[in-house]
Amino acid sequence: MPRSFNDLTKTEPDLLIDTVAINARLRKEEKYVGRIHVGTFALPLDMPPGMVKAKSFEKARQFIEVKEKDGWRLMGKPSITGPHKAHDEYGNIDENSREFWVKCVFRHMKSLVSTRIELPPSMVKQDPEHHVTLKDIIGSTSYAGR
Repeated sequence: MPRSFNDLTKTEPDLLIDTVAINARLRKEEKYVGRIHVGTFALPLDMPPGMVKAKSFEKARQFIEVKEKDGWRLMGKPSITGPHKAHDEYGNIDENSREFWVKCVFRHMKSLVSTRIELPPSMVKQDPEHHVTLKDIIGSTSYAGR
């Protein structure tokens, strides 16, 4: 039985992290059309149906406006589902309200913040394509100025 990750990688090379494949997959996802975002809101149980419809449209509009201020662009028609059981901020069921969900597909218009994860060399599959130097990493645009 291996006692450390280094011992494990010597016996099971398939468990090594293939950073080339991961980076290729992430590059494809950059061109992905959008992401689903869900917002919720609660309305009183005794609200008339006409007012529920008007408030639902207003809440959906507010949700979309907040997302657009954060750099997301709406990619399709929003969907409002409900009523569902409403919950308060502590997770308890609220018997006096009903909850509605606004679901929208958005695409981010600004570049998202890059995340850097440092891996020990023993975890990374060593391929001929791994020829990045420290100078290349420090000089790249995603790490400049940090």
